[in-house]
Amino acid sequence: MIIFQDGVHAWRWDLGADGIFSVKSARLHIDRTTLPAINITVRWLKFLPRKVNVFLWRLLLNRLPTSWSLNARGVPLDNIMCPVCAVAPEQVSHLFFGCSLAMDLWENVRRWCQIHIPIFGTLEEVWEWIDVQQGFSNQKVVLEVLIGSLLWIIWTYRNATVFGDGSYRKYMLFDNLTMFSYNWYTSWNRKANRNWNQWLMNPTMN
Repeated sequence: MIIFQDGVHAWRWDLGADGIFSVKSARLHIDRTTLPAINITVRWLKFLPRKVNVFLWRLLLNRLPTSWSLNARGVPLDNIMCPVCAVAPEQVSHLFFGCSLAMDLWENVRRWCQIHIPIFGTLEEVWEWIDVQQGFSNQKVVLEVLIGSLLWIIWTYRNATVFGDGSYRKYMLFDNLTMFSYNWYTSWNRKANRNWNQWLMNPTMN
């Protein structure tokens, strides 16, 4: 804003208390006006690789570059539909919880673990559900690994579909889920007491 007064005219920076421009005051203003207010606790899962934890953190904050989010940020796209099922816009809630592929994988995990897993709409709902489980002490860790692996499998398959990587096949996804989750759980957990056959039968059994 420019204010004309008697005397010598000069520029004044209204975002700083002293009226002088500073990078810090500009940065704070940009953050306040462009970044959403987020009151979400970061959940770092020590039994999953760093890349998966970073992915889950971005998913929790709805910061994954889906077609829907890119379009909302002004990136021109010819198509914002889900690249996996093509029946709904590629929003995070759809891709990971409502897409036919995701729903099939979630159902496979329910049958594998032989427990009731609700239908979720967000990752925050997933963590809240895990936190209230009353199973043995290690069951929550196993569920975190399984679900983290499941969401990572969906994302990698989505990327393979978008970028034309023919190495991923739908029929391989659940096998990849069982293998990745077992390897990650046993590699990072020195107290892991399950062998491969026990994991295949039911990873949540004590």
